[in-house]
Amino acid sequence: MFCPSSIVWGNIAQWVSGISAIFAIFYALFRDNISHYWKRPKLKFTGIIKTRQNSIWIYRLGVKNDSNHIAKNVEFDIEEVEENGTKRKNFIPAPHSWTHNNLRPLRDIFPHQTAYLDIITINENGFPIALYTPAIWSIPDIVKIEKGITILRLCYYTENGKTDNLELQVKWDGNSTLEENNLPEIIIKN
Repeated sequence: MFCPSSIVWGNIAQWVSGISAIFAIFYALFRDNISHYWKRPKLKFTGIIKTRQNSIWIYRLGVKNDSNHIAKNVEFDIEEVEENGTKRKNFIPAPHSWTHNNLRPLRDIFPHQTAYLDIITINENGFPIALYTPAIWSIPDIVKIEKGITILRLCYYTENGKTDNLELQVKWDGNSTLEENNLPEIIIKN
């Protein structure tokens, strides 16, 4: 005996299974790209700390991976320096190094881990303030920071995440005594 309702439900079931098969094929082909969207690390900045080691002060930026996924091969490059409203000419973009990472610019940051990036150094025996960028240490005119307000524009990259920018403002009155109470101040702008 012929039952019209069975034909309609049979057609709907066939359509649903066909569409499901197409989605399954699509997911199998593009699984890595789709899961990459949800597995991105989320980096946030916990603040600036300053530590003294012998006659050197080092300012460090805390970078926390605020996700459940490893941030792979994280690198921070200083892209631009602006001093007292003027962009520094002939600046060479260079990577910063991570604290206690043998001067390497890349590192993994595990979920909910905070890593520290060396930003500037103050050497009481040499020129006072310099960018902590081992790749260009030998070029004093590029690494030194002048008195006043200096804007450091950094770009950060991760192997499995997005590229983004960070701006730091260094305020220094030019005082050469460099006692703990008159050290430069660094402010995270974004």
